[in-house]
Amino acid sequence: MTEDEQEHRLAHTVSWTLLLGLSASATLIVLGWLLSLRQVPSDNAGDTGLLTRAVHGDATSLLECGLIVLMLTPVARVLILAVGWALRRDWTFSLIAFWVLALLALSVVLGTG
Repeated sequence: MTEDEQEHRLAHTVSWTLLLGLSASATLIVLGWLLSLRQVPSDNAGDTGLLTRAVHGDATSLLECGLIVLMLTPVARVLILAVGWALRRDWTFSLIAFWVLALLALSVVLGTG
């Protein structure tokens, strides 16, 4: 496989990741919004996990899942690029991408700790 083909394949993978992430997020948010129009807010928010509540049709949990997917989509993009560049042995870009991932992880740890 030539370098141009590898670059095109990596770009195609990133494109599909962004499209799927945005589509999944939009679907969850719209579904949660539609359910919230007919649902009375429940007080059992802490009883079970977020995904369990979302699977059972809790509108707020679906909205939260949609926002989480939306936030994780760019992270997935950086991860795919970092791995793709590492496989192509483009160490400069790969290390920069992994550094960005480390900074994102650090910000999550410091922001929630």
